[in-house]
Parts: sequence; structure tokens; C-alpha cells
Amino acid sequence: MKPIKWISISCGIIIFAGCFTVSYLPTHKTLDSNPYGSYIRINTLDKKYYTGELISVSGDKVTVLVDENGIISCKTIDSSLIKRYYVIYANKSETRAIPFFISIFHGWFFPITALINASLMVNTDFTYTSKSLKYKDLKLFARYPQGIPDNISIYNIK
Repeated sequence: MKPIKWISISCGIIIFAGCFTVSYLPTHKTLDSNPYGSYIRINTLDKKYYTGELISVSGDKVTVLVDENGIISCKTIDSSLIKRYYVIYANKSETRAIPFFISIFHGWFFPITALINASLMVNTDFTYTSKSLKYKDLKLFARYPQGIPDNISIYNIK
């Protein structure tokens, strides 16, 4: 394959890599008024995966609203079983690829500016991992950061 094809394919992959996120996440402009919890992916020590909306973190339990084959329900996971987690709390900006496209007009400096803009474009996500977000701070990204209220049943949360 010619180098120009590899460059084109690589650029396309980089540009569209972050386009697919969960629909209920807010944009960066409406982040402060979002009533839902963040999207979370949890890997457990017993090789199970839970993905969905983070409902609450209280003590040593994490509650996640999951969609398993069209059935939406809350799952409570003991924190001692959590191996790692990945939190996305907002959608990326639709305009983040503009600097990368402008790099085309930089002539001979295109490879350098394209790499710089691509790395900045990828690193501006609204995400945390278990390495960058402590477990005690995970509750800040939940729908109910102070725990599920007494008058709300987890079976009624949708």
C-alpha cells in the first residue's frame, strides 16, 4: 500500500475514533444541568463487565443502571470485586477535529502540526479511569451522589 493511503486511513481512524458515545451524556455546554449519572464501564475480578449509567456509590457498593438484552435494571456491585472502571461524563465537542483539518494548509509542516493536533484532539475527552479517579471520588459522577434517597426504589429507576 502507498504511504498516502496509510496516512489517509490513519487520519480517518483518529478522526472518527471518538464519535460514538452514549446518547444521554451531555455536551460540554450543558454539563452543569445534566440530571443523569455518567456512563461507566466496570471490569470485575470474576471477569464480568458492567456498562451503563452510574446511579450511586455508597460505602462499598456501586449501583449501575445496565441494559442487558433490552432489559433495563440496576445492578449493585461490591467494591471489593471491582478490578478497574472507566467513566465518561460528557460527549466530546463536535468541533474538535477542525484544527486537524486546518493542518492540511500548513504545507511542509503538515506532518508535524497534524500529529500535534491529532494528539490534542484525542486527549481532550471527558473521561477518567480507575488510575486517575479514586474510588471515593467516583460518587461525584453518579445520578445520586449522596446515595439513593429512601423514597426511591432501585427497581423504579429508568
